[in-house]
Amino acid sequence: MSEKLIEWQENFSVNDEKIDFQHQKLINLINKFYDAFSNASAVNILSDILNEMLDYAKYHFTEEEKIFKSKNITLSDKHKEEHNFFISKTEKFIDKFQENDVTLSIEVMNFLRLWLYDHILIKDKSIAIKSNK
Repeated sequence: MSEKLIEWQENFSVNDEKIDFQHQKLINLINKFYDAFSNASAVNILSDILNEMLDYAKYHFTEEEKIFKSKNITLSDKHKEEHNFFISKTEKFIDKFQENDVTLSIEVMNFLRLWLYDHILIKDKSIAIKSNK
């Protein structure tokens, strides 16, 4: 049975099918990591998950910016900086993993959970709500 840190809920929706799907994918990656962490196997698959997360985040942020732009929504520089921060932080996690940092699993899990709630479920959603007015 898979352990889940975050369960997708309809109130997470930003009312864009493509962005919602991509956010669900990010949640699935976070849950994949959490499941491995809960079953004491995170260290074995952490590198794979981090690389997958990094690749997918780069793709998602580019797509999200295009989608909002197509809706005549200009994302603030701060919002784009948060995207860049996530990428940078994930790259640092990968570097730390390669240095065999044993505390990394907890740090990654906490960062991903908090970032997801703050950025995706609050900031992205507030942009989507403003765009529907």
